[in-house]
Amino acid sequence: MRTNDAMNGGAPLQPHPAALRDPAVDLLRFIGISMIFLAHIGPPAALFQLRSFDVPLMIFVSGLSYSGRQVVGYASFVRKRLGRLLIPLYLFLTVYFLVMWLLSECGAVEWFAARKVVGTYLLRLKPSINYVWIFRVFLIVMLLTPPLLRLVRAVRDDRGFIALLAALFGLQALLTGWLKPLHLGFLVDDWLLYAVGYSIPFLAGVRMRYADRRRSLWFCGIFLTAMVCAAAVMADSTGTWLRMQPYKYPPRAYFLLWGTTVSLLLWGLRKYWSPLLACRPALFIGRNTIWLYLWHIPFARLIKTSMTDVWWGFRFLLIYAIALTLCLIQSRIVGMCEKRYGSKFLKYLKD
Repeated sequence: MRTNDAMNGGAPLQPHPAALRDPAVDLLRFIGISMIFLAHIGPPAALFQLRSFDVPLMIFVSGLSYSGRQVVGYASFVRKRLGRLLIPLYLFLTVYFLVMWLLSECGAVEWFAARKVVGTYLLRLKPSINYVWIFRVFLIVMLLTPPLLRLVRAVRDDRGFIALLAALFGLQALLTGWLKPLHLGFLVDDWLLYAVGYSIPFLAGVRMRYADRRRSLWFCGIFLTAMVCAAAVMADSTGTWLRMQPYKYPPRAYFLLWGTTVSLLLWGLRKYWSPLLACRPALFIGRNTIWLYLWHIPFARLIKTSMTDVWWGFRFLLIYAIALTLCLIQSRIVGMCEKRYGSKFLKYLKD
């Protein structure tokens, strides 16, 4: 799912001369959204842990998209990005809840508790329908984008930048270890602990967009070494290193280290894998992640719970096929309406 420029908005930006569209960025979005879909259909346990780099990867892509750019006017930037991010979401949720209410009146489904509906609109993990919390992460990163871009520009030395990321990892470990057990409320649990943590992959993406091969390998080597050491400690203390998912809500250091390391490796090695994925369907998916994600929501839980005896690979392909088909139909209808009516509101119905 796209966030910030990774979600294709009309923000007031001054583009860097080199900021040309890179198909590898769209392909990273394709990988990210695919891993999110995979999580929602119930894959095997090991695969479920391995693919947990999905959300950090999407935030890393946001950093790539904004690298070398200058935000002009914070208020204008936030206003336009809020519309591009939240209007499609709230429009979809309103229609979704209306349809579910009508079905509940017919006795076909059970209606949601009021607190679950409210929690969904507040982008909470719980109580909610569970699939919209990721938009809160995108919202947090969007609000932090201008100061984070200034921070990257202020730290010119790569060693200083690694020290900055290490400090953020340490701060996140302290905050999650100290504040999370206290349950201090919505702003701390759902905002502060996510803001610090997801700043890490975003900053890494900003820094890596125009890094040369030597610098890319240097960054990848440092993170890979740190990940191997952390995995060894995790395996020694818990019996397995495949324990990323338990550290996701809120994001803790081990989860963030895994997600950022995989993101850096995918970006650093893109010339080897991106030609294999560079096809029209993958690029279309990478450029239409908001609505693709929204369309998968009504069917994700249904497929996961009602097809438990069906091979997980088929469930994955099925949810992808449904979401992609609906997204293609929507794209075609919106395109025709734009030609005929030219309404500005239609921009919210496409990525």
